[in-house]
Amino acid sequence: MILNTLDNLGKFEAKGDEGYFIGYSMSSKAFRVFNKRTRRVEENLHVEFLENKGIEQ
Repeated sequence: MILNTLDNLGKFEAKGDEGYFIGYSMSSKAFRVFNKRTRRVEENLHVEFLENKGIEQ
């Protein structure tokens, strides 16, 4: 789960996006994550890992 800090979200809208862990950033202390909603690779510190959830095919 990736915290969405870019969009102006309302009180009841989802504040997180799902994504896939790719690796670690070379330039900062962040995670590289593929965001499923925006279809982009981004670097973000605000990531929560859901280890019990598998990859859907």
